[in-house]
This record gives sequence, C-alpha cells and structure tokens, in this order.
Amino acid sequence: MLFIKVFRKILRNRFNRIDQKALGELLGNKGLSIVDLGAAGGVEPRWSKISNYLEYYGFEPDARTIQEKPKNKFKTYNVIPNLISNKSLESELHISREEGKSSIYQPNLEFLSKFPSSSRFEIVDSLKLRTSTLDETINTEIDFIKLDIQGGELNALKGAEKLLGNVLGIETEVEFLDLYKSQPLFGDVNNFLSINNFEFIDFTNLRRWERNRLGDYGQCVFGDALYLKTPENIFEEKITEIRFRKYLAILYLYNRFDLINRSLALHTKFRSNLSKFEKILRKKNSRFQAISKVNNLTNKLVSFFGVEFKTHFIY
Repeated sequence: MLFIKVFRKILRNRFNRIDQKALGELLGNKGLSIVDLGAAGGVEPRWSKISNYLEYYGFEPDARTIQEKPKNKFKTYNVIPNLISNKSLESELHISREEGKSSIYQPNLEFLSKFPSSSRFEIVDSLKLRTSTLDETINTEIDFIKLDIQGGELNALKGAEKLLGNVLGIETEVEFLDLYKSQPLFGDVNNFLSINNFEFIDFTNLRRWERNRLGDYGQCVFGDALYLKTPENIFEEKITEIRFRKYLAILYLYNRFDLINRSLALHTKFRSNLSKFEKILRKKNSRFQAISKVNNLTNKLVSFFGVEFKTHFIY
C-alpha cells in the first residue's frame, strides 16, 4: 500500500510538471483570473496544481472555513468574506453544524432525514449579513468562475451578468433535488447559463446517496457541472491572442481535447506560435486515450455481472 501511495505521488508530480509546462507555453507571464465562490477548504486540486498562474478571488462568509494563508504560491491571492447574491440587501446566512453546508436557504430536513448524517445540515447559528453582487465587488475581467455555495449559485450568477460577458468557463455545483428549501435546481441554472451563451459540457462530479449510507450508489442528489463558451461562439468574437490562449488553458485543465482541436482549426492565425504547446498536448492526449481504453476494458469486465452495469468516466 505504501509503495502504491509513493508511486502515485511520483506520477502526479510528473503530470503536474507537464501541466505547468503547457500553461507556461500558453500564458507566459500572464495569469488566469478565477472567482471561487465558496472558498472553504482552499482551491480545488485541478486549479491548485497551476496556482502560480492564478489571479485568485475567493469568497467565503463562513469564517470557520477561510484559509488565510495558502500553501501554494499564487500570482495574486485574495479572500473576501462577502456573501454574494443577485442584489445588495440584508440577508441571513444559516450556519450549519458541519462546515461547508451553510446557506442562505434553510436545509430541507424532511428530505435530508431520509439519508444518514442529516444532522450535519442542522442550523447551529445564523449571521445577519449584507449581500453584494459580483458585478459591484469585482472591478476586473474574470476568466473563470467556480461556484459551490449550497443552493445560492443561481442568485450569484444573476448578480454577475456584466462580468459574464468576459468569462470563458464556469464550474458550478448543482442540485437535482431540494437539499435546501425552495432552492434553484439544475434546470434553473442550466436555463440561465444557456441564455447567457454558456453551453453545458459535462458533469465533473456526481454524488449519490443510499438510504443507509453515503456512497457512490443510490439516488443522484447533486453534482458539479462544467459550462463553457464554445469554440464556435468564441470564434464569433473579436478575440485577442491572449484571450484565446486563456481559453485553451481552461480547455486543457478540463481535458477537453476535442474542443482544443476545434479551437485551433477555427483560429489558425494564432496557431503558428503554439507548436510547443501542441507537442505537449499530443502527449497528454495519448495518456488520456490510454485512460479511456482502461475504462472501456473495465466496462467489458463489469458487463459480466449484467448488461445494465457500466462505469462512467468522469474527468
């Protein structure tokens, strides 16, 4: 077991160095600006590995979870305790028993009590706070937004309609069922982002709960959804080379190789200076294809237990 952990760490470090090199070829000394709504626990691993390129704006009103001194080096690092919503007004943040479950919405304990450990959602305190919008809080262009604010994601996005014009991608937590009372669900978020020219790409995470345990099976209750401006609608903009490179960097981090290839085909005028990046890209894509083959083999093995069984490749 120790050998596996050491070997895995060595591989991750090697792959992280490859990703650093790819981002270096794309961005040079430029940064990627990211808003992280729900910064509890620090930056997500996908972004943490390239933190030295990040102009990071984290928002987290629950003081218990704020990580003031990051372990990684950032280009710029800001943590702001504001409660973000769709307008500026007095609001109440319901503080949950477990960190990371606090919300402007009250927990739907009638639903949550069907599953284990529902007490972690129970309200132990509340804070009277004034909400603010991203449009009035952020005065610079943002490339990417990540949201995980327990049902408040749609409100936050509605307060960022000016900001969204420049944003290239969004990863947001979405609920399929009411974990919180009267909260917006996946369909509501999806409709709003579609109207604002973001296309649903995939789920990067799906969480299922069983009645007797919280695991990988059972009822699908929430997940994380990736939305992007597509190569086709980016092509319609008067896009600068650095914006195009930032877009490729985001696609690279999310392993969207088909979208990278499509982007390069549409924007040939920027391609001549990207030969080193494309070389790195081919290596990473070959590794990705190897993983895909392993998944296909796993599917064949699992099918022995019944035609209804299959694995799902989340990346």
